[in-house]
Amino acid sequence: MLGTTVIIPTALVPQMGGGNEEKAWMIQTVMFVAGINTLIQRFLGTRLPAVMGAPTP
Repeated sequence: MLGTTVIIPTALVPQMGGGNEEKAWMIQTVMFVAGINTLIQRFLGTRLPAVMGAPTP
């Protein structure tokens, strides 16, 4: 999961005209949302591991 969290923004951000700062922002956002998803799944879900990653193009 960590690999795709880094590889997808590395491939997509330059195509959208972004630089390293935007790439870091996107990676941080994906990791933050994955953490929120983990908390929601833990307290409200089935308490099974949920896999959430960046959407693939």
